[in-house]
Amino acid sequence: MENHEILLAEDCPSESFVGEHFRAQFHNAAEYARLYPGQRAPAQPCLPQLQGGFLLDSIRRRLAMRAGKALPHAPGGALRGYVDEAGPARATGWAQDEAAPEAPVCLDVLADGKLLARTLANHYRADLQAAGLGSGRHAFEFMLPTGTPGVITVRRACDGAGLALTEAALNRAA
Repeated sequence: MENHEILLAEDCPSESFVGEHFRAQFHNAAEYARLYPGQRAPAQPCLPQLQGGFLLDSIRRRLAMRAGKALPHAPGGALRGYVDEAGPARATGWAQDEAAPEAPVCLDVLADGKLLARTLANHYRADLQAAGLGSGRHAFEFMLPTGTPGVITVRRACDGAGLALTEAALNRAA
């Protein structure tokens, strides 16, 4: 194809290859470079890319089930992690269920005990992977509504287990 296109594969819409940084992995990369000097694939896909959240987690689970590798759904272990930032603009940190270390943890973000939002701890952070926390896909970030009053807390949605604030977050809150 001359352009980036949407294709149907078994009635499932999919994008044609986006060669951002991956073209070199193909066996014909050198031939492509010789045939199309200076030619680059579009830098952006036609549609937004999912980087995290419930929809991406749902897609990953369906694919894992189809491949016979079902991911655990229910937490069963101790919650570990921290809130790195708790306002005024955002809540960030990481969370991991010790019994299912690669399963995303569903978290509630609260202001003075009132639910603001539910989010997943499934974003990648290199420092988490370097610390030996599996794939490193345990981070979360939630942008707080402007002017959110009160103390921000983050808890595991299924059982209310809370995440502690890091020292840096405590200093900011003080």
